[in-house]
Amino acid sequence: MMHLVHRLARLRHPTALAAILTALALVALGVSAWFLADTQNRQRRDLRDRYADRTAVAASLIDSLFNVAFQGQRQQAAERYSGSTIPRERLDAVVKQQQLAYTMFVDPSGRVIQEWAVPGLRHAWKAVRLPNGRTLASTGYGAFLVELNADGSVARRFAEKEAMPPALNARFYATFQLLPNGHIVLANWQGHGPGHGASGVQLFELDPAGAVVWQWSDASLISSLQGVLILDGLDTSQLHDERSGVMAPLEIEREQSSHDHRPI
Repeated sequence: MMHLVHRLARLRHPTALAAILTALALVALGVSAWFLADTQNRQRRDLRDRYADRTAVAASLIDSLFNVAFQGQRQQAAERYSGSTIPRERLDAVVKQQQLAYTMFVDPSGRVIQEWAVPGLRHAWKAVRLPNGRTLASTGYGAFLVELNADGSVARRFAEKEAMPPALNARFYATFQLLPNGHIVLANWQGHGPGHGASGVQLFELDPAGAVVWQWSDASLISSLQGVLILDGLDTSQLHDERSGVMAPLEIEREQSSHDHRPI
């Protein structure tokens, strides 16, 4: 090394000396960087090999814990609500906490009549009883419609996300309305806040076979829709409900009172 230094010192041009020293420094730096990178790669490989099995075990354990917790939560909810009156504020609080994992029907007093767990259902948004005794429900993020038999078994699943046109962007099946001709108009909610108007079709109509026969969306007017009410054919001077599946005038019973007449 000293011999090399003496030879470099005898060079007549300082720039040549600087160039040689720079080249030697770059070579040394490159070797150091390669050695460091190789060492880090070996360490990462060792860590992956060491913890791969442990990660798989941990993931399986976490999944099992969630399943146990979900089943326990469902059982607690069933015991808490089944056959009893549910105060409105209590039901609202539980729904906001997203703890109701099944569809249920209650009578006017708040007593639970029926409840069903539905595979793939995520944030069920609406359910109506059909004239044939089945129940039609939208499944939220599950992005399909389902008809349930009286015992809660699935009679039919249709309009599933995978079967819909990609441009539709079936994301969250929210409110729907069953029309007299058997068609269903459905709100396809796209997300919270502004900027979702062009991300998918906001409203579409399905025929009884589940095929899309009409659609509407306008990004200049809306960002995302979760509700729909078809006014065509309705007498807007009357109250309507969907207790028979199709929107129809509500028959308001009146009871005679010695003091006044009040709708019930």
